[in-house]
Amino acid sequence: MAFRTDPLMSFVQQKLGSAYFKDIITSHLDSTLTIPNYFALSDSTKLPVDSIRNNKLSALNTVNTVLDKIPISPFTGSNGWVISPAKSQSGKVLFGNDTHIGFSQPSVWYEAHLEYPGFSFYGNFLAGFPFAAIGHTREMAWGLTMFENDDLDFYSERLKPGDSTKYWSDGKWQVLKSVKKYIQVKGEGDVPLTVMSSRHGPLVHRVMPEWKQVTENAVSMWWTHLKFANNLMQVTYEMNHAKSMDEFQHGVSQLISPGLNVMYGDKEGNIAWWAAGRLMKRAHGVNPVLLLDGSKYNLDPTGYLDFGSNPQSVNPPSGFVYSANNQPDSTPGQGFYPGYYTPDDRAVRINKLFEEKNIFSIEDLHRISLDARSLATPKIASNILNSIRSEVKQKSAAHTNATKILLMWDGEHQLRNQAPTIYYKLLYYVLQMAMEDELGAENFKLLLSTHALKNSVTSFVQNDSSVWWNDVNTIDVKESRNIIFEKAFDKTVADLVAQLGKNTDSWEWGRVHMLEHKHPIGMKKPFNLMFNVGPFPVPGGQEVINQMGFDLNAMVFTE
Repeated sequence: MAFRTDPLMSFVQQKLGSAYFKDIITSHLDSTLTIPNYFALSDSTKLPVDSIRNNKLSALNTVNTVLDKIPISPFTGSNGWVISPAKSQSGKVLFGNDTHIGFSQPSVWYEAHLEYPGFSFYGNFLAGFPFAAIGHTREMAWGLTMFENDDLDFYSERLKPGDSTKYWSDGKWQVLKSVKKYIQVKGEGDVPLTVMSSRHGPLVHRVMPEWKQVTENAVSMWWTHLKFANNLMQVTYEMNHAKSMDEFQHGVSQLISPGLNVMYGDKEGNIAWWAAGRLMKRAHGVNPVLLLDGSKYNLDPTGYLDFGSNPQSVNPPSGFVYSANNQPDSTPGQGFYPGYYTPDDRAVRINKLFEEKNIFSIEDLHRISLDARSLATPKIASNILNSIRSEVKQKSAAHTNATKILLMWDGEHQLRNQAPTIYYKLLYYVLQMAMEDELGAENFKLLLSTHALKNSVTSFVQNDSSVWWNDVNTIDVKESRNIIFEKAFDKTVADLVAQLGKNTDSWEWGRVHMLEHKHPIGMKKPFNLMFNVGPFPVPGGQEVINQMGFDLNAMVFTE
């Protein structure tokens, strides 16, 4: 996410200005629900079952192109939760994890049961990797969501005129490190690749042309992933073969990158969540989503946190741990760790569902994992429609009916609902009409793929004074928020009438929200008919627990 977000946020801040940048949320807000910490690491701190049963859960608080084309998606929209025996109908730990790697054909995951004397394991593997990412033994179970922590910073490096092998650093010219590598190509000669690096890391501006719109300097990359030897084999081996929570935690503590939320439960009744990964310490005042001045040592990372300081919760009084890619709570002396966290929509819904009861069964977890209701989207839709209701009254029957559908929406994303069909198209046009004129088409498309925009939508539609509302292409007219809302709603209704007919009852989510398991060969027609599975209508949507996300766009629907 840093590759998508940082160049774009630097462009907004430097080229458009702070008035535009402040309306895009890139850091923690006090109103955001965070994953609560509970630093208790031994059996002696585990609370008695009775005290937990009586405690209600209310206390719970170019690169883009490459990513679009690769057949495997990251864990985007993953959920995980673990219920202690005190909250469980069976009196044993209940564990749930939905690790959202994108659907494909063949599946990214494959299941395997390994059994030999002294070892019994069932888990989900990634092809080519010998140890399971998620699974359970007879002693314990674990799962993952992406931590979404920011472990990557970009630096502007001034190269010496006439000598591009040197860069300006701390008042003097330093020599860039040069390493030549060779890419082997089948049937042809090796292709040489020279990697130049400053003290921060490799220069990346030649392979990330989006930096050209921000700076004429070279750009280097400090990435924790490149600072240490890859040890994922060791980490996953220890997780797969652990015999106790302490052994399992030791394996988790060795993880460097990528950052992962590790969910854990065992037959002894322990439950835990660890935000795992090597977390860098940054100097005070550094904004890691913006391009930093590489000539100043005081903007460099100052070290790494000990694992014991990472966000985590072990046997909390609530009897419940969870993760939904959202912001973890602050930690002592560190505050809120920066990252590309998803909105708290799923977290809020998860907490609400777990507050409704005090004791849970396996069937309850099944129901929660398939929940497709958003508490956030109806509020956004109402904010837009209530701002323009008087204008809509004078228009077509489709306008009137679409308004009623959105204002009565309870946030459900089921196949028979019409509201999601209207809402996502409307949201796209609101954002496009507000932002594309300043950003340009490519940058706007890139912004749509960031979590920063997802986090900004609620506050943005409420802010009628944002500079984004004015269309910079109209010299004599200053557009207001309501003008944009009205134009976007008109365009939405016109599109849906043309695509799905005048009868708004037929604008069902199941007609337009389809899942297809795509095979790499099936990317090209007509091979899709032979290799792909689907498409099928599916419930769910963006940032609901049953996360069935999609790229927000004009959504030209076809049968």
